[in-house]
Amino acid sequence: MNNRKILVISGLAAIAVIAIISASFANNESIRSNQPTQISGNLSSPPPVPITQVIARQQVPDGQSAQSIVGYAVKAPTSLPATYRTQIISVDSEHKVVSMLASPIQIKQNVTTNVEFFNIQKGILVYMADTRAYGPSFDKNIWLTNWAADRNATISHIGGFTVAAHGITTYNTPFGIVQDPAEVVLLKGYVEIELRGMVNSSDLMNAVASML
Repeated sequence: MNNRKILVISGLAAIAVIAIISASFANNESIRSNQPTQISGNLSSPPPVPITQVIARQQVPDGQSAQSIVGYAVKAPTSLPATYRTQIISVDSEHKVVSMLASPIQIKQNVTTNVEFFNIQKGILVYMADTRAYGPSFDKNIWLTNWAADRNATISHIGGFTVAAHGITTYNTPFGIVQDPAEVVLLKGYVEIELRGMVNSSDLMNAVASML
């Protein structure tokens, strides 16, 4: 796999991984708010960080503004769970990446942490990227097949586009219960669209369908 692709995907995965690992620091908050306990045995786990600091940094007012920067169509999801709304759209002009944050609770700039966003707010992260930046050796069909196989995801189609999805994964460890977010990935031409969150995968499927 192209090195840039590995870095980009690893960066996205790190957002949720940090949220899960860092939940050991927020365990009491999880109990008080009646949320699933998500802990890790890694005693050197990093503390929570503001969610707006681990996504693309240049914030824009809408999808059209993002599109003018990255050069491909950008549409915020219009079909979200009740009370959810897209609050933040940001871009990385160098790597042609778009990030969006949707939540039913107000996201506070440089205050709301990744742990709070994923585990307490049950927020949804939308990630878009121009796969042409991954290099000529990148094969989107092979990549999506491998992505689905690695996660035991189901492959289907929406509006003629291939999509892979899996629900929240829960498993026991010697240190407690760990949960991985649900994920949906769709390839629209050369644009990758990925959604993740601690919500039903059907909610993510509806959201991505509304972006086409």
